[in-house]
Amino acid sequence: MRSEGVLASTVQGAAMSVGVAGGLEDAARGRALLDAVADRARPVALAREHVLPVRPPLEGLLPDGLRRGTTLAVTGLGVGATSLALAVLSGPMATGSWAAVLGMTDLGLGAAATLGVALDRLVVVALRRKDQDVAACRNRAGE
Repeated sequence: MRSEGVLASTVQGAAMSVGVAGGLEDAARGRALLDAVADRARPVALAREHVLPVRPPLEGLLPDGLRRGTTLAVTGLGVGATSLALAVLSGPMATGSWAAVLGMTDLGLGAAATLGVALDRLVVVALRRKDQDVAACRNRAGE
C-alpha cells in the first residue's frame, strides 16, 4: 500500500512545495526540503544570548548590558529610583525594544520621553490589591 500526500511550506514569504509525495525517493526529497526549511527557520540567537545596550553612563552599573527577556526591578524611594529605571529602559528602547512598567500609574510620561523612553513601545500596567478590586466591584454594583 502506498500513501500519498502533498507537502507545502512557506519560508520568508517564498512558497516552496513538493508535488505528490510517494515512494522512498520522494520521501527523501521531502525530508531534505523540510531539513532546509528548518535550518532557515532557526533563530540566529536565542533570547537569552541577545544582549540589549545600555546608555554609556550606566555601563559601569550594567557592564554586560541587559539580556533580552529578563526582568529588572529598581526599588527605592523618590524620584531617583524612577529616573534610574527610565534611564535603564531608554537604552534598549533606542534600538526598538519594548518595555513594561508595573504598578506605577503615576509615572510621568513626559519625563519618561525626555529620558529617551519610546512611549509608543511602553506598556504601563496598573497593579492593584485584591481588596481594591472587590471594593471597585461593590461600588459599580451600588453596594
